[in-house]
Parts: sequence; structure tokens; C-alpha cells
Amino acid sequence: MTTENIEYTPIHFADNVEVINPKGGFGVLVMRSKIDYIIKLLGDLDVDLSPSSSKIAFIANLSKGGIPALLRNLLYNPQVRDLIICGSDPDNVKEDLISFFDGGIEYSESLGQPVARIKGTGRVIDCLVTPDLFEITPKIREAGNLRTDISREMFLQCLDCRRRRNKKTIDRLTVPLPAVSMTHCPSEVRNCNIVAESPLEAWKELVFRLVRFGHPVTLKKGDRQELQNVKVVVTDTKKDTEDDFDECGFCVDSVRIYCEEMFEKELPEDEPYSYGNRLGRYFGFDALTKVIKRLRESKQDRYCFVSLWDTQCDLDADVSPCLTSLFFRVYDDKLTATALYRTHNALDAWINNVYALLTLRDYVAEKTGIEPGPVTVMSCSISVDPAKYNIAKRVAASKAYVKKVDPNGRIEVEKEGDTIVAKHIAPDGTLLGEYRAADIDAIRREVVRNCAISDIDAAISLGVRLAELR
Repeated sequence: MTTENIEYTPIHFADNVEVINPKGGFGVLVMRSKIDYIIKLLGDLDVDLSPSSSKIAFIANLSKGGIPALLRNLLYNPQVRDLIICGSDPDNVKEDLISFFDGGIEYSESLGQPVARIKGTGRVIDCLVTPDLFEITPKIREAGNLRTDISREMFLQCLDCRRRRNKKTIDRLTVPLPAVSMTHCPSEVRNCNIVAESPLEAWKELVFRLVRFGHPVTLKKGDRQELQNVKVVVTDTKKDTEDDFDECGFCVDSVRIYCEEMFEKELPEDEPYSYGNRLGRYFGFDALTKVIKRLRESKQDRYCFVSLWDTQCDLDADVSPCLTSLFFRVYDDKLTATALYRTHNALDAWINNVYALLTLRDYVAEKTGIEPGPVTVMSCSISVDPAKYNIAKRVAASKAYVKKVDPNGRIEVEKEGDTIVAKHIAPDGTLLGEYRAADIDAIRREVVRNCAISDIDAAISLGVRLAELR
């Protein structure tokens, strides 16, 4: 079939694609900007959007995890030979896409396992699609974020630079996404609690729990593996390094930009909401300023609860904030921060969100002179997308045994004659109490009743020691 007779048909993530003219030769990638906003903007610029005559075949969002699906859509629609990248792109996805066609893929190692990466980047990708599969390499042009007259003029110039279409016969090519098989072990899916010293350490354990215990669910936008009401505490007693970020496939600069956006009060026209706007202007006042004022007046304040959710608007909106509330509280003389998320993308969003929360905590701490403390992230619904399940499984497989200090203390057991003595010792070495009995089961019942230990490793060690004394 000649390319001029092929009609554009997305075979992956069709919900994120707006088909304009199926026989068009341009694809417009608007990154995370709202598609309906871009369509209205292009209409105001007198861009032809007719289904029969427009140069544009489709307009689509593209996230950092969406490149594999985009490449397959392009192989299936070889008549699309020109791509225009525009819109908000804080994750710099356009550079990854350009690097794919310029350099292809290379093999490397991530979290102790072999992986394929887009050459010259940290972006892990499957190796089933390579540049040589494209008989005609798409021409990629950048037009900026479309928020300025200069950027909009660049878009119009890009649209005028379409390569001449020939009548060469190119067949559609179908390359399936890597097969995914999700399994889960039994657990109480609404009782997942994690404590970790750093965000990346917490993230690895979170992904492990999702892969091992998350239940498969089907949403309107596709299948997911989900846990509910997950609570993660980051003590922030250990700092993630740039090497840690690279190993886990995250970009330090992208995280930094995301954190900076928490203080940008103006809502960009091409985005449905922003946390900076919700915090600083949406409700008619600057919430962080009020929080700082209250904590300066009283460190015992428990009113520093900030809602980012507008029930009247958000309940019916197509796209609504995931972060719904923040709570700042001085506890044990340190400023703690708690964030509640309606939904959470574990692989792509969670790390950004946690670092943003740490940034807000540090900002309030600096303004109030209070020492920063732990942060807590509560996720009502958190999930993994099967399209990225290979990443999740690699993270889960990297988990190693690490002996931890049980915050509830430890139990040291000895025998005095016929009496078993179990000493309950705090992490700092303080003796909290003793359990004395001739019967091992009596010791066990007291330890359990008092929640004297909370760590599985500590419980097994205690069981082994008691068995030795039986």
C-alpha cells in the first residue's frame, strides 16, 4: 500500500490521541499540555483542522513512559513522516525521542539487571523497536511551549516544512508491546505501610510491594496493578545521590524543575491545573504564607491543613489534581509534612511528588526557623501501568535483604533456672521491661499483646531463640 492511501489508526493509547485528518502527514506531540487547548489555539492561528484537508494526522500527549507506544503507532502509520513537538515538557521527553532516532539503543545495566536504553540518555526502553525498522525516519521539529508569539510562529513554520510525500509502497508494521503477566500474593491491600530513610529507598520498596501484592484492576484508561491506602514515611535521614537517580532511571534536573513549579502561582493556559496555582492563587490567597504565619505564632498549631481539592469543580472535571491535601505539624520539635493523594502513578509520578513535598517542608521550615522532620505520603489509590511492568519487575527484583532496627525495640531472651526471661530493649538501649514465665507460649503472648516488636526479621529471630530454649 502506498503511504498516500494509508489512514492514520492508533493501535496503542488511542485515548491520548486526537485524530484530525487520517490521511495527514504530520503528527503533533503536545507532551503534557491539554489537547483540547492546543486544538483551540491552532484554530485561533487559522491552522487547517479539517478532517479532509488538514496536514495534521493526529495530536497526542506524550509522557516519558509513552515512547514505546508512540514508536509502534508510527510504524503502523508510515505515512506520518513529520513530527512537531510542542507544549509543556518538564521531563525533556523530546530529547529522548530525538536521541532514539539519532543514536538508537544501547545495552547497559540498571539495578543489577541488563537493560536497553536510548543511547546517550537514561531512558530505559524495550529492544523490540529500533531505528532501522523505519524505512523513512520521521523528521522531528520543535516549536516550544506555544505560550508565546515566537513559539506559535515557529509552529506555523514547522507546519510549512512538510517533506514531499512520494508514492513509495510501505507496509504497515506491527510490533507488539512486550508481553506482561501480572501475579499477586495474598495480603491486606489496604494496609501497606513503609518507612525508609530516603525517597528512592522508599520508592524501591513501594514498587516491590505493588508487584508482589497489588491486585489487577481494569480502569477506563486500561489495566493497572493497584494497592489502596498506602502510607509511606520518609525519615529523610539519608540523601539520595545523583548516581542513585541515574540507577533508578530518574533525571535530577526534571525533579528539580518539578519542585520549582510548586511555587509558580500562575496557571499555564495549556494545563488543567497546577499545584503551584492551587497553593498560591486558585482559592484567593497564598496557603503557604498562612501556614508560615500560624506556625510562627504557635508551634502547637494543628490547623495547618491545606486543601488543594475543589469539590465543586474537580468532581466533574476530566482531569483533576492527584494531590488533594497537605498538613504541616510540629512533632517532637521537628516540622513534619503529610500529603494525601487521590491517585498515584508509582513509576512516573511518585518520586517527583515526594521531592516536591520535601521542598515545601524545607521552605516552611526555613521561614519558621523550625528543624525539618519526616514526611508522610498517603496514596488512596496507587498503581503500576502494565505497559511499564518490565520496569516495575526490575525494581522489585533488585530488592536485597537488609537488616533493620525495629523501632519498637528488640527482645533479648535468657534463662534463669526454670524461668525464661525476655528483656524488651528500646533501640537506644533503654530497658523497657521484662517478661518472665516458665512457659514459652506465655512469653510469646505477652510480646504479641504489647506489640513489643514490629519487624518480621525480629519476630523470626525471636522465634528461633525461643525454640532453642524450649
